Amino acid sequence: MSSKKDFKSLMSNKSKSLLDEEINEIKPGESVVLIPKEDIYSSEQVRKFFDEEYIADLSKNMDDIGQLQPIVVTHKDIRGYKIQVGECRWRAANLSDKITHVECLVRDPGTVLAQLSENLHRNDLTPFETGRALELLMEEQGIVENKDLANVVSLSESRISAFRKAAQCPPYIELAYHNGIIRDVDTVNSLRIAGELSEAETKKLLKSPVSRKEAKELVKNLKASKKEAKSKQADEEQPSPEHQEVTNEASLNEVTQTKVSGATPTPKNNGIRISFEGEQGFIDLNGQAESGQIVIVLDSSPGKLTVPARDIAVIGYHSIEHVH
Repeated sequence: MSSKKDFKSLMSNKSKSLLDEEINEIKPGESVVLIPKEDIYSSEQVRKFFDEEYIADLSKNMDDIGQLQPIVVTHKDIRGYKIQVGECRWRAANLSDKITHVECLVRDPGTVLAQLSENLHRNDLTPFETGRALELLMEEQGIVENKDLANVVSLSESRISAFRKAAQCPPYIELAYHNGIIRDVDTVNSLRIAGELSEAETKKLLKSPVSRKEAKELVKNLKASKKEAKSKQADEEQPSPEHQEVTNEASLNEVTQTKVSGATPTPKNNGIRISFEGEQGFIDLNGQAESGQIVIVLDSSPGKLTVPARDIAVIGYHSIEHVH
């Protein structure tokens, strides 16, 4: 058990180094500058969310032992110094009465994010390392949506989604990747879904090299088995004819009451079922997207995704509840 935990921790630390690598290193001609915290400001170009509890803990830590790493800011403009990396540390400093100045490295705009983007495109990174690096970047920049992150790094929204989901895989799938059993992010995510349905069957498949087709086939079979089991359970729980007659009478009374009271049933919408990267969902017919893109909602995760239309496959059509 501990070896799995150590493996996960090791991989997470390696991913975090992608964000720290060379960014906080003082380059020739540079020096750490102490800047009043009120002279520093944050970009407001994307929606942001920060964990207040984490910021409070970080503030106390900075009070106790000081600022361990400088933040990176742009050169001073009419508003002050704009943060490139390190907004959590700046917010923590603002909570402290002791801290009046923040240690900073002053660099040209865009250099840090360009470097992060370049790191994310390195060929030696695994899907898990890339996914965790993207998560850390979103946390560092306060980014909430994949589409906002896509504007920061040179990756499509669909690939960002795939890498972030890969980062949620259990250690045994990541270990299989490192051992050469699986080789691409799409196979990884198919096995992630399979593992949620049956860890035993997934581990059984991973005893030998797994292709993308085999991984998708396993997901398909496991979902079919689960559906069959639910159907069988429903049949076993089928009420007796006498009970059904009472239920039908109660339903009729309910319908009559609804008509009298003028109540309106919950509106429904016709949905087009689709498949995307091994997962199923539906098209959000009310979603707005640019030409060549389409808005979808996956069954396995909340929220909407804007993806290339060519990457989805239509698999059916049925009634769904409104998407809010």
